[in-house]
Amino acid sequence: MSKKLMGIIAAVIIVVIVVGAVAWMYTAPRPTQTLAMGTGATSGAFFFIGGGVSKVSEKYVPGYMIRVEVTGGTIDNLKLFSGNKIQIGFAAGDGLEQAYQGTAFFQDIGPQKDLRVITKLNTGFMHFAFREESGIKSLSDVKEKKPAIAHTVQTGEYVLQTYLDSLGMKMDDVKRFRLSTGECTDAVKNRVADGLMIPGSVPFASILDLTSAPGLKVVFVQLTDKDLEAISKSKYYTPTYYPFTLSAGTYPQQNYPVKGVGYGNYLVCKADLSEEFVYQLTKAMYEHKAELVLAHKSAEELDLQNPVLGSPVPAHPGAIKYYKEKGVWKGP
Repeated sequence: MSKKLMGIIAAVIIVVIVVGAVAWMYTAPRPTQTLAMGTGATSGAFFFIGGGVSKVSEKYVPGYMIRVEVTGGTIDNLKLFSGNKIQIGFAAGDGLEQAYQGTAFFQDIGPQKDLRVITKLNTGFMHFAFREESGIKSLSDVKEKKPAIAHTVQTGEYVLQTYLDSLGMKMDDVKRFRLSTGECTDAVKNRVADGLMIPGSVPFASILDLTSAPGLKVVFVQLTDKDLEAISKSKYYTPTYYPFTLSAGTYPQQNYPVKGVGYGNYLVCKADLSEEFVYQLTKAMYEHKAELVLAHKSAEELDLQNPVLGSPVPAHPGAIKYYKEKGVWKGP
């Protein structure tokens, strides 16, 4: 074989190798990027919905994997955002507003103006319930009897402070137990505490557990219009709160509607999160909503007609792109 022919063959082989390598670069699967998602306690809706969002993302959003992180909930998640320890997470509207403005629990961090909402998930409710034997049925009873109250740390504490302030009371005016969600219900079941304050999505697993406990009669505090007006004037009140009535039969023993305070729960991220990823995730969540409902019933509240209703922070451009595509975006 001549040197000339060998040179030609070698050149052809090199071309084939180069072309093959380039083709592989464009056709090979992209490496998966892992994003940390802040949820909540393992007994709460944020954790279950987070698992659902992670599975939907894995199935329908190529190139990304969402790792579900167990956290203390809203306040923890928003502080983790500030340290870039999570890239996506859940937050209640009141905490989200405080983080955005740099108030309350976030005074030491300062305003987080780079927070963005992807969608409103569901409505949370301020579960304020007592053992029937405590004799507490109304907010005024709390002022009169000064009961022992178990409440969740951070958000539950802030809401209880708002309620007590509307009565002209301070936190030290009642005996309090700062506990985890499960410990709050145990404190009531074991008669250590008279009642509890737990903000949470509806239905909330810990409240279902409490109202299903054998031999324990539970009464939900019913707020009057006067109570709601006083709460709205508290210095701790935020515009993200609104009157909300818990439908009769939501929980065992609760065969009557309960008027109280509601708030929005949101899926949140940072402004610099990939627009394409957020677009694809938003699309997957709405187009495969049934799979999220399997994770937690409250995901039924995902509402494409009002996707970011009541959010105290701007929507992410990737989410806006999807909402405009569906013709439901009402913003600029």
